[in-house]
Amino acid sequence: SITEVIAALRAGLAVEQKPVNTYLTHARSTDRVLAKKVLNDNASEEWVHAGEFIPLIQILAPDDANYLAKGHAEVDTTEKNLLI
Repeated sequence: SITEVIAALRAGLAVEQKPVNTYLTHARSTDRVLAKKVLNDNASEEWVHAGEFIPLIQILAPDDANYLAKGHAEVDTTEKNLLI
């Protein structure tokens, strides 16, 4: 069902965070250029995966899209207030 798909997408979005953090932590812990490059690239790929889930959630779950838009607007407002 669509409800199950949306739940799976939400879970997938959350699951992508762990490898991103793991790869970035490992990259910061080494001075080896090759290791840093590979680990940072892997983190970037995981971010791309997360980025694929967000628009799907917005398309399939309009309520979620509204919450995401509201959060975006709140950050924009905060940023503008900091620049004043």
